[in-house]
Amino acid sequence: TVFYTRKSQKEEIESLGAQAILLDKDADIESSQHIVLNAIREADVVMTAARSRLANGVKSPLLIPEKSLKKMKAGSVVLDLTITEGGNVEGSKLDKTIKTAQGVILTNMSGYPKKTPQKASKIWSLATYLFIEKLIEGDPLIETARVF
Repeated sequence: TVFYTRKSQKEEIESLGAQAILLDKDADIESSQHIVLNAIREADVVMTAARSRLANGVKSPLLIPEKSLKKMKAGSVVLDLTITEGGNVEGSKLDKTIKTAQGVILTNMSGYPKKTPQKASKIWSLATYLFIEKLIEGDPLIETARVF
């Protein structure tokens, strides 16, 4: 499930196979929190990345307050990607993993978007190498070639 605020985003989200839920950007925050809670109540993993439309130090919207966390199932993991801008999840702390009294795990990592491309590239490279290795397995001409 992906929440969005611009109607132009719906088609792109659904083309990726996700359910798209519109959050009215002009609605009060409590309405948005209620819509989010209904979608995440039974979720295993939740990632938040909502940033303020305004710049200049305006905090990210608080989409998952403590009362919503209390209604989530134990063992759920909530990854707050906007922690450096105030965060979307009440109680999340910069570069910390916290377990709530209800057993919900809050986690984040500052600079996360900057760190994942390197890891993704390494994993992709390894997968490609292993795939090519399987392709050439048993071919005497190619088997003598070295793959780096």
